Amino acid sequence: MSRTLSVVVLLAASVLAGCGKSGPAQNGAGAPPAEKAIYMSAADCANGGKLNADVCSALIDRAVKIHEQTSERFKGLRSCEEASGPDRCERDMNGTYRMRLQAFLFEFGAGMPPNATPLYPSIEGKVGFRDPKKKLVAALDDNMIVSQQSLEVAYENSKIGKNARR
Repeated sequence: MSRTLSVVVLLAASVLAGCGKSGPAQNGAGAPPAEKAIYMSAADCANGGKLNADVCSALIDRAVKIHEQTSERFKGLRSCEEASGPDRCERDMNGTYRMRLQAFLFEFGAGMPPNATPLYPSIEGKVGFRDPKKKLVAALDDNMIVSQQSLEVAYENSKIGKNARR
């Protein structure tokens, strides 16, 4: 009788061990979650100690190409500055204007190859940047590595953004 009870208890324990889990691990077989960092340049990235200078440089080159191919274009400086704030636009080779590229969002770890995304000025007084989809990338996020140089630009964005025309 006690042997049967032991088997039942063991089976019940193994069934209950699976309870309360919300599904399979998001990052694969036990991989740690991806890390995110905001850096201004390849040197800034390499100084962060997570990626070497060659990797940082290659990722930034890719992000700059994305910026050149996909950034929103404006016919005039005024319309660009209305969307992004004063002194935050640049003229491209086609004579149109686009938001100035300010920093890069790096993602690495979690068993995935590292990646970098271009970041643009935030608006509306937020301390941070915007990604190409205009989503806020908060520089004060405790789960993100933010270089001192990037943090200074993010604070400047919040000051300018409060005064930007909309």
